[in-house]
Amino acid sequence: MDLLLLRTFTTVARAGSFSVAARELGYTQSAVSQQIAALEASLGGVALLTRRPVTPTSAGTRLLEHAEPLLLRAAAARADVLRAAGGPPDHLRVAACPLAMPRLAAAFARATAAMPRLDVTISVVA
Repeated sequence: MDLLLLRTFTTVARAGSFSVAARELGYTQSAVSQQIAALEASLGGVALLTRRPVTPTSAGTRLLEHAEPLLLRAAAARADVLRAAGGPPDHLRVAACPLAMPRLAAAFARATAAMPRLDVTISVVA
């Protein structure tokens, strides 16, 4: 499964809007729609989102349960490889309530893509 498409999907599902997700990701709305269509096609044509209003389908909800941990693991793997190649990265520790986790995970996934030496640890607090 393509992590770029997965990141786009989680952003759309969280935002509840293709246009809002496009702005957050720095894409056009058309590009976001094409990425969602490509992800759905890669899953055999399974619909992941209803379009009006934009909400996850039952299959989309299941994918979201897996997506956030996958994206965080990919970011952690990237940071680990970079650390092994060039010393310790810059480290940021954040504590957040469970409701903030989806937004934080998406934001830090983008941040670590833009700042490859940034290692982010997010702790959930009740």
